[in-house]
Amino acid sequence: MHTGNRLQTIQRQLEVSNLDISTKLNVAPQIVSRWRQMSDLKLSVVLKLCSVLGITVEEFCDDTRHFLEN
Repeated sequence: MHTGNRLQTIQRQLEVSNLDISTKLNVAPQIVSRWRQMSDLKLSVVLKLCSVLGITVEEFCDDTRHFLEN
């Protein structure tokens, strides 16, 4: 799994911008943009992202999961 691609997908599904995430994590939006390009995010970053996005690590890793299901 490419973690950066997964982050992009989840952001689209939840309609969360880089600015939204960066504000909540107190980092520059460019950092979030950089994470979206990485294939191997550190677990500590994934944990922070999951907390901000309101999802579990299992949901983050499950690339078949769709968050805006009807």
